[in-house]
Amino acid sequence: MAQFADHTNFSPYPPLVFNDATAAIIAIQSYTKRLRRSAQNQLRLGGRQRDQDHQVEAFTLRPARTTSRPLVLLGGMGPLAGADGFERACHRFLNTREIVLLQACSIPDRTRAIKKLVRNPASPVFDLMTNRLGSAVRHAVAQVTSDRGEIDLIVLCNTSHFFLSKALERCTKHYPEIFTRIRFMSLVASAVKAISHRGHKEIMALYTEGTRLCGIYGDAFQAEGLPYSEANDHLEDLEPLLMRSIYGVKYYDESAILDGGTGLFNGLCRIEPKFDCILAGCTEIPIIIDYLKASGDDAIKSFLMRVPFIDPVAEALALT
Repeated sequence: MAQFADHTNFSPYPPLVFNDATAAIIAIQSYTKRLRRSAQNQLRLGGRQRDQDHQVEAFTLRPARTTSRPLVLLGGMGPLAGADGFERACHRFLNTREIVLLQACSIPDRTRAIKKLVRNPASPVFDLMTNRLGSAVRHAVAQVTSDRGEIDLIVLCNTSHFFLSKALERCTKHYPEIFTRIRFMSLVASAVKAISHRGHKEIMALYTEGTRLCGIYGDAFQAEGLPYSEANDHLEDLEPLLMRSIYGVKYYDESAILDGGTGLFNGLCRIEPKFDCILAGCTEIPIIIDYLKASGDDAIKSFLMRVPFIDPVAEALALT
């Protein structure tokens, strides 16, 4: 398969550019409302809107004067998580740096791709995913105009990290003039570093089925000697409940978020003494948590307030 053939056009038309953080935040909030309306219309018609049904779009905060290196966020996996990451970055850094978000919604479902590889390791899906991610990263980085040193890159999908090492390796080989500037801020490495520094004794690791199957967090925890368990290690119905709530976020299906999230966290409440922190190892999980803090029952709200959560996106942003 050709390296970085553009099987999908990741060029956003037209990219939206803002010179002030407040304007960028208002725009991404408007975009989020548009996503919600579109997805909920689809639900009313009896369908579900996948990540891949949304357009590729780009949002750039480009202040007139910056004091820090640019930040590139690759989102769209799903789009709400990408929008949330961009809004958090704009709030955190304000007008100090150029911030680019590319919503690469057309990248295929990462968990489904990994499940295909589990069934058939010879499947071409690994090269397909690597090429798609590489092309998306290249288009995202191309939106940067600042020449202020290195470029920080955060990919706002934990499961995609299984494919990213090879994608970035190929990017650096074929586009060295661009990719020698990249500082890749891995969600996995950022989360593991935070857990290690805070001295947690037992991690409850929540993430997609794809992330569990490919072992990117499990391998990292074992390399650092960090004790951890996964949802299904305790109750076999927890992972299906987690996946239901994750896809509920993607579909804007509030009943799926509430039902799946309530079942998941009720189960975690029952086994709480077995862990002292929770890894929110999917970019939809913080959104689920916020929803349950607002709409969950009192027992779940209490649980969510007292148990520490590790948010990989927050940790990666803090390291940029």
